[in-house]
Parts: sequence; C-alpha cells; structure tokens
Amino acid sequence: SSGINAEYGGNKRVMLVGHSMGNPYLVNFLHRMPQDWKDAYIEGYLSLAGVFGGASKAIRALLSGETEGLPEIIVDPLVLRQFERTAPTVYWLMPSPSVMGDLPLVFANGRNYTAHQYAELLMDAKAEKGVEMYRYIEDVPLFIPDLGVDVYCMHGINQTTPFQ
Repeated sequence: SSGINAEYGGNKRVMLVGHSMGNPYLVNFLHRMPQDWKDAYIEGYLSLAGVFGGASKAIRALLSGETEGLPEIIVDPLVLRQFERTAPTVYWLMPSPSVMGDLPLVFANGRNYTAHQYAELLMDAKAEKGVEMYRYIEDVPLFIPDLGVDVYCMHGINQTTPFQ
C-alpha cells in the first residue's frame, strides 16, 4: 500500500491486475485495506485466470509431485514432491471444500477422498506435516465476494493445456 501511496500520492487511482495465484493474494490484500484507502487509490481489480476455487494440480503436487509436464528424465516427480510438500501455497491451492462439496477428488487405497477429507488423505499419503500446514492455511480464503472495489474476471476458454 505504501508503494501505491508514494507513487500516486492520491492523485490517480490504479487498476490492480492479478494473474493465477496472484489473485488470492490480491483478494486478501484488498480485504485487509480500509475502504477509504481503496476509494482513494484503487480504480478496480482485474483477475486473469484466478484460482478462486483452488486447483487440482495442488493435489497432484502433494501426492505424486507436479512437474508441469517435464519428462521424468529431467525432473524426478518424487524429489519435487518433497519440496512441494513444504510450500504452504500448495495447500492453499487445494480445491476448495465449499466449491467441490462431496465430489470425490482422489481415489486411492480403495477409497474416495473429497475436499472435506484432506487431513485423512494427507495422513494416508504419509504427508503428516502437510496436515498441520493445511490446517494453518485452510481458513485463508481464496476469494471474498465483497472487496469494496469493482472486480473484473477473465478466463480463457477452448485453450489446450499441457495435459490435454
């Protein structure tokens, strides 16, 4: 906030732009700022490909290692998984229980796991420390409906991904 204050000194309002994981950070930043500050400095907020409901690749990262499509000869997914299990943002990105409800997200060990069963899933995956990390981050929202600024969202459609 001090950067916006110093740069614009209240003479101009800015449009904030967030991309992908940057959006939950901006949402939580705006949520914590007083309305008079937002009225003075923020014209609006544009979300590009926001991950407001979470992302299934977070589960893949914690269970198998997410290599972003790189071949195993270059990146060992299990080595990457060790690192990914230490990053709180991976837990923050897990698909939201409020969005996913009781939809099965993972089938392993002869059972289905929903977004409401992340603690059990992590324990069964031998990621015990992940349970603590998830509990630390689970109440930090990915999206807050009323931010006190105009919000615009853009998502691509009909775009291929590395996994399609």
